[in-house]
Amino acid sequence: MLTANDVTVSQFRRSEEFGYFQCEKNGYREFLQNPEEAEKQFSENLNVTYVFRHQGKMIGFVALAMSSLRRATLPNERKSEKPYGAVPSLLLGHMARDSKYKGQGVGDIMMDYVLEKAHELGK
Repeated sequence: MLTANDVTVSQFRRSEEFGYFQCEKNGYREFLQNPEEAEKQFSENLNVTYVFRHQGKMIGFVALAMSSLRRATLPNERKSEKPYGAVPSLLLGHMARDSKYKGQGVGDIMMDYVLEKAHELGK
């Protein structure tokens, strides 16, 4: 079982990073097979992809994007509680781990990272 201390996290930079990555999720295979899409989304400021590594090998990734919840779309009882027009939010886009690391705690490590990033951005 891996711990957060066993894993390094960095921002996605090069499409070669996806070379040997194997994912069970069909919906994410296109993203992985065409990693230039991650580069394009980053260059267009749509999201930022973070890569998780163990001993230098990519074991997972998450794509995060900033957004907002408009006050007009909140439930009526919540609208009066918010003095501003929009509530900032962090969207979790793609999230996948290498199938070779199934059951080793990688998903928990990635979710903990996302939650910490949300708290950090919320300050």
